[in-house]
Amino acid sequence: MTRSGNTETQANGVLARALRRRNPDWNDGTVHARRTQVIHQGTAGAGSGAALKPDIVIDPPRRQPVIVETEFAPARTVDKDATARLGTILQRGETAVEGVLAVILPDRLRTGTPETIEDASFRYATHYSDTGGTSRRWPPGREWLEGGIDDLADAIEY
Repeated sequence: MTRSGNTETQANGVLARALRRRNPDWNDGTVHARRTQVIHQGTAGAGSGAALKPDIVIDPPRRQPVIVETEFAPARTVDKDATARLGTILQRGETAVEGVLAVILPDRLRTGTPETIEDASFRYATHYSDTGGTSRRWPPGREWLEGGIDDLADAIEY
């Protein structure tokens, strides 16, 4: 007997809703989960198909857009996916994405109710373009930061 659970897409929806509650500029119009036609097709890292559907986009007015790429553990490609988003341009703007979070979703989101996100602990890393356009990761190497939903929101804001 197989156990039913939440898909990554469902977890992204719950995560996006939780993030919207963390900043007054984040709302249904500025935080999107798995929405198509968000990335301009002619930009670096855009690709096609699933590549045009970032997991979560935070695009508040007067701020740099940030993309959040997620995967359940073991999350073998989340860093690669995050790096591929750097330099993409969103449909509504002209500014290239300079910051992406790679987030490993905790298993409790796979089987829990949406409320479990408030107590969940995430592993994450930030990817950004330095002044020379080179992709950087923090923390470097294969290390991960750990924290809750408020820590993710803080990383997105800064």
